[in-house]
Amino acid sequence: MISDAMFREFCLPPLVDLIDSLDYAMYHLDGAGALSHLDTLLGIKNLRAIQWVPGAGHGSVPQWYDLIRRILSKGKSVEVFAGLDEVDDLVKNVGTRGLLIYTGVSSPDEAASLLEKYPQ
Repeated sequence: MISDAMFREFCLPPLVDLIDSLDYAMYHLDGAGALSHLDTLLGIKNLRAIQWVPGAGHGSVPQWYDLIRRILSKGKSVEVFAGLDEVDDLVKNVGTRGLLIYTGVSSPDEAASLLEKYPQ
């Protein structure tokens, strides 16, 4: 990992150029060690979404509700990987607006039920 100062100096300019060339830019924020760059990323006007992956051994989705709400509060969407058993509590705690949930189901009926429950 690099410091946020180095991230801003060396990574931010080409990253902003790339983001500005896309219709819908999403940044893959990978691991708790990358959180030092979050404020910088949230300040990028045309960055539309953050894909948050806490990394191995860094807890389940409920541990990250405050982080998810923080990203959403800055007008960015956030993609979260959640187990099917975590979806209801996730939605209850952070809402659905701007939330992209990546989960798995075991059958088409289970998928239909989930989509019916959360049609957005």
